[in-house]
Amino acid sequence: MKILQVIDSLNIGGAEKMCVQLANLLDENGYEVGLLYFSDSSLTLLDQVNDKIRVYNIKIKQNRFNPFYFRKINQIISLYDIVHVHMRTTLKIIYLSSFFGMNHTSIVFHDHTGSLQQFESSSKGLLISLAMNSYEYVAVYRTLYERSISRFGLKEVGTSVISNFVTKPEASKVKVFDFDRENLEILFVGNFRLPKNQHFLIKLCESLKKNGCTKFRFHILGSIHDPAYYRAFIEDVYQYSFKDHFSIYTEVTSIFEFDGMVNFAVMPSKEESGPLVLIEYLILKLPFLAYNVGDVTNIISKYLPNCVLDNLDAEDWVKKINSINFKENIDMYDRIYDSEFSSNIALSRWEQVYNKIN
Repeated sequence: MKILQVIDSLNIGGAEKMCVQLANLLDENGYEVGLLYFSDSSLTLLDQVNDKIRVYNIKIKQNRFNPFYFRKINQIISLYDIVHVHMRTTLKIIYLSSFFGMNHTSIVFHDHTGSLQQFESSSKGLLISLAMNSYEYVAVYRTLYERSISRFGLKEVGTSVISNFVTKPEASKVKVFDFDRENLEILFVGNFRLPKNQHFLIKLCESLKKNGCTKFRFHILGSIHDPAYYRAFIEDVYQYSFKDHFSIYTEVTSIFEFDGMVNFAVMPSKEESGPLVLIEYLILKLPFLAYNVGDVTNIISKYLPNCVLDNLDAEDWVKKINSINFKENIDMYDRIYDSEFSSNIALSRWEQVYNKIN
């Protein structure tokens, strides 16, 4: 079976990581895989794509009124049995391409929409409604699945939910040492934009100091998606005299490539469909606290309820840091990963979808 993964860009983000990981997983399990993307940037996940995968870059956004580029997309699609489309922006491009000679290739749409606000803004217009009803639909979490059925009238028989996954790396540069409340090296992974909520880390700084903790540092891994938000965050860090408590890395494309020493992690994002990073923390055996948002967080909370909080009150988070026995939690990490988020589970679920529509 020949399978083409399609996404708007290969910038660093959760949906983009899923696209690349799934392409690699399929390639490693004997499928002929291609990867098509439309936008360029200086920092991408391209170097994480397996060598055997054929990569196509069609700059359709700069040429959206030129039918040649839509025909080129169709020529690429015609080489494959299955086309796996990630994200709604990409879906619109693929649907528009169908008016320029779309062939009979089977198409599955993989919806990564991360918030209710994002859902409403990306659900407007006739184009997205027509496109959503044209292809096999898979959501990354249950609420998105239910809302899409209601909003677009999708048939439940052609709609499913498949959670995110992370493939365990052969090696990791991250050095995870024993949790120590007196010496916290805290990892935060998330691109700089408002929903990722880096500003909460400043509140954590205040609460940690208030509760007598002086030796701590936040290691932030994330590219600058919103320059204005990034500048505001840096200004606040300096305003509150916390610059000695932060190290920022904007060009790390994989958590497993981060050559640093950490013993704790936090995830205070306000909007998530995953988040993938919590699965990566499980793989690293890294203790963490997370805000209760997203499907992955909801699943983990069933196993580790004391590590998932329903509020963004920094004082409560610090109380958790000072009271939880994280060693007991870490002993469960492998079981959670193997039963919920492994690449073997993901491969089986996606094969069922592909075989159904091919």
